[in-house]
Amino acid sequence: MYITEDQNCVIVDPATWIEILVPWGLQTYLAAVQWVPYTFLGDKPYGNCTQDGVLRIPANHYRRIEKKLIYQLRSTNGVQELWANWTKTIQGLRSACLTVETRLDNKKDIPGELVGSLFRYMVFAKSFMAFNWLMELEPLAIEVSDNTHIPLDEVQQLLLSCSIPDCLPHYLEMELALLELAVGKITNTGAESVAREYGFCEGYPILPQKLENPDFIVDHCKNLRKEHGVADIRNSISTILDNENKKKGFRSLAKSSLLARSPNHYRPIVRALVDALRLAATEEEERHLWEMRAIRDFRLLIEHKGLDPATIIEEEVLNVYNANKIEPRGWYHKDRWPLIFASLPSYRAIQASSS
Repeated sequence: MYITEDQNCVIVDPATWIEILVPWGLQTYLAAVQWVPYTFLGDKPYGNCTQDGVLRIPANHYRRIEKKLIYQLRSTNGVQELWANWTKTIQGLRSACLTVETRLDNKKDIPGELVGSLFRYMVFAKSFMAFNWLMELEPLAIEVSDNTHIPLDEVQQLLLSCSIPDCLPHYLEMELALLELAVGKITNTGAESVAREYGFCEGYPILPQKLENPDFIVDHCKNLRKEHGVADIRNSISTILDNENKKKGFRSLAKSSLLARSPNHYRPIVRALVDALRLAATEEEERHLWEMRAIRDFRLLIEHKGLDPATIIEEEVLNVYNANKIEPRGWYHKDRWPLIFASLPSYRAIQASSS
């Protein structure tokens, strides 16, 4: 995360390092940063984002939370609590997504409480991206090497091997779903299932993705079978699964090696850090899968009301569904973000009609 400090404040400004395609996507990101203390520690959020889309956090509050997070990631009990927090969060997001999809499929009313829950869990899940800056490999490797006297380059390789998720990477889940459909009976029903479960994985699904189209999936799988044959596709599936199992074996060996070579006083910290790396890798894959699915579902909710997902802001969506807003939340200021939306057809049409 790119931050600066000014007048006793830590400043988080996404304009300096990230491209978000839509206003409500930016708002989700800003709100997620604000809620890191809550999702990780059960502490109060950082505070409100200003109306220019910049988050200003009192420096003493930020440093207090940072210190608690550093300690938590070096404590076995702290990491176990984080696992529990993550499990609760991803289960909440999964439940909200599946309920939204079922009600849309059955043409049932969408209650505001459900829409609010979906957005809230999108924010909470996104806040776990904090692992990206809390568990950077290079500073961790230096810390572990200094305290264990294992050569730095070896520690880096061992920690990298420890950073293997419990689940399959999201892109491999998508690839396996397509391969398994291609190797069996290619039906519209099967294609519709793949589209529902993985059609959003290829990109940022604010606009429809090609894998959301069952006809495209059917053609793609038929071409796979024609070009490679059933036997080769089955071999590809086995190879992918075997490689992932081997990585988990390497992860176990790497953890054992680090623990065996650590001094007694430092061994509990190494154990916690290794478990935290495993959690960070697992939540990233699970988060990506369900976060992209939630974005797709939120887009469908917007389209369900005849609104434009490329230009609408969070408050407008929640107001349409009479849903409660999450506080603190992220602000969107159109004057600071005009170029991001300029390539979207709907945005260009709006700009042309208003000029």
